[in-house]
Amino acid sequence: MPKHQSRVLVVDDEPSVLAATSLLLQHAACQVQTASSGAEALVLLEKHCFDLLVTDNRMPVMSGVQLAMAAKKRSPTLPVLMLTAYPPPRPLRCLDEVLVKPAGLSLLVSSVKRLLRNGSGAVV
Repeated sequence: MPKHQSRVLVVDDEPSVLAATSLLLQHAACQVQTASSGAEALVLLEKHCFDLLVTDNRMPVMSGVQLAMAAKKRSPTLPVLMLTAYPPPRPLRCLDEVLVKPAGLSLLVSSVKRLLRNGSGAVV
């Protein structure tokens, strides 16, 4: 029986960061979908089931915090990891973890694995 691959949605408006994060998570045995905006991510969240949301914060039109709040409203148990150079000034309940760019690759992978292990596997 094939091993279950965790489904991760990665959101970043910077194409190189989006590609690098996606590739890294694919090598960590995740099935990755990407979005370059919060609006695009919300469409994917409505159409597909994800085990984890990884998002940047500062993006045009919709910030990562706004995206996280909308995602948690739809699925309160969906783990959300923010990977950003501009972290929120205080902890927010919509974020399960915040990593500051440039985060080390091993730190990112260990955070993703921990959130997937601790997450409920809730369907969005």
